[in-house]
Amino acid sequence: MSFHPARSRGVVFGFAILLLLLGAGVFGLIMLATDSISVWMVLWVILPLLSFPLSMVVGYRLYGLIAARYYLDRDGFFLQWGSAIEQIPIAAITSVDTAEALGVELKERGVLAWPGLVLGECENEKVGRVEFFASASADHLVVIQTTAHSFAISPKDREGFLSAFNSALRMGPLETIPAISKRPQFVQMVFKVDRMARLLVVAGVLLPLFLLGYLGLHVVGLPPEVPFGFDPEGFIDTFAPPGRLLLLPMIGGLCWLIDLVVGFWLYRSEKNRPLAYTLWAMPILVGGLLWGAALKLLSVI
Repeated sequence: MSFHPARSRGVVFGFAILLLLLGAGVFGLIMLATDSISVWMVLWVILPLLSFPLSMVVGYRLYGLIAARYYLDRDGFFLQWGSAIEQIPIAAITSVDTAEALGVELKERGVLAWPGLVLGECENEKVGRVEFFASASADHLVVIQTTAHSFAISPKDREGFLSAFNSALRMGPLETIPAISKRPQFVQMVFKVDRMARLLVVAGVLLPLFLLGYLGLHVVGLPPEVPFGFDPEGFIDTFAPPGRLLLLPMIGGLCWLIDLVVGFWLYRSEKNRPLAYTLWAMPILVGGLLWGAALKLLSVI
């Protein structure tokens, strides 16, 4: 039988957080493009640098919640939460009960969780290490204890889940299924074993960072308006506040971030790894073009 966690509350809060982060990043870019040189310029640079990566993390957490499901049959228990997968043979499950019935108070130590999304781990004297894949508070948790460690889940139909487990336990397994535990660890895999990938990713992010530092040192002494565009004949046709020059490294950084995430997604498949390398190389090309544009603009001031 298939069960799902309650999603509506977590999805609403998640989308609200995602919109706030994206809004903060866009606001920082707008202010960076229009504001005059001041101490606030540092904040306008930091806003998109922090908000856009965080919005990707929140987006992935939202995807995990929307795609989450629990499946139970007489052979075992299956959990999918985003890229995390857990398959537990029925013989490896020692107990399934509510947190109240077990008399334990569980509180996760997760990162970037919100109301309606409960992820993380905790240690409990009675049930040991507990891993959370839930969308409800401790009052609505089902604790699955195994020979390895425990899992805290929150099926919407909690009583139906407990009844289904008891039925599966009484009937016994038809076959022995393998224990499977997968977590999204391809990021660590790439940086530990693939030197080429590591080189491309690091080079791609250093170019916009160095460009940001270089322009940051020069924009303070620039006039109120600087060239920011050329016509087809090569003559200056657009002027802008000096702070707009800082958009160049921001564009390079966003290009690197998008290519980084999509490249990691492609890297998981052996046949798509050449595409991943190509994506990770693109920020180097873009960074070189942006450096050329910045040096050309500064040379005509």
